Amino acid sequence: MIDQMSGDNLSPDTDTDEAQDVQLVTTAADAPLFEPPPTSENLDDGQESVDFSPAGVQRLLDGKVRVSPASADELLKIGQVYVAPPGHDEAVRILGEYRQVHLVGPDHAGKFATAHALARRQREAETSLRIRTLRCSEDASILDILEDVDCPPQSIFIIRDAFGTPGLQRNDFRGALGPLQETLDKNDQYIVLTTDSEFPTDIPTGRQQTVDVQPLSEGDLLTLLKKHFVYYSIPDEWWPTAIDVASKSLQHPYQHDLFAMRLQRLEARPRKPQLEVIVRDIKDSALNV
Repeated sequence: MIDQMSGDNLSPDTDTDEAQDVQLVTTAADAPLFEPPPTSENLDDGQESVDFSPAGVQRLLDGKVRVSPASADELLKIGQVYVAPPGHDEAVRILGEYRQVHLVGPDHAGKFATAHALARRQREAETSLRIRTLRCSEDASILDILEDVDCPPQSIFIIRDAFGTPGLQRNDFRGALGPLQETLDKNDQYIVLTTDSEFPTDIPTGRQQTVDVQPLSEGDLLTLLKKHFVYYSIPDEWWPTAIDVASKSLQHPYQHDLFAMRLQRLEARPRKPQLEVIVRDIKDSALNV
């Protein structure tokens, strides 16, 4: 973990060293994970590619459920900037053992990024899997979804706000874990669920499949910010003042992403007052969400 630093003890030379320490490396496993699907010109006879393309969107249960290929750009970005929260290793173990994991915790703790990171990890272990997102327009049964004739096998489904309204029916998880496990095994499927601030007594998936995702520490948030600076190619000499301003005010991972994205758009090195305006704008926008 990198210790938290302020602008007072960051010199340009020191910050350059820190920038060099935060390197984003695409691993060999990323090549098959993010390689675009074959085009129609190089497909074998009778094959049709659906990965990472609009044609891959599917409607299940008479349109109640939408299954979409996960964004390759988003998965690659998360692979580059992700900082694992406490409980990440436990979530990896649970997903591998039960084929399902339920990520709970406060708003903006990084559950959705963790869900993508878990899916990436499982996909690297089983390269035949495809990562997809699943959303409901009406309440639906997870068993009905998985048993739909058009539901794609060999898939990892990321289901955000899984038990919201509309969402998945809770009783399927409380009373049908045996059939659910059997269906996931049979279809070679995995599900990663996220919900905000579930109370322990109200968790429908059972404690053995549930991981509490807590906010990152200050040190981990600093590491996250630096990874975003590298990802967005923020010049090293901008880092000291930018880190000083952001670390004092921004609390959530998505805010660090927005901050680095805003810096990327600037043509000249920003002064501290300009950085403070950017931070206030990000925080004010969050209040209106």
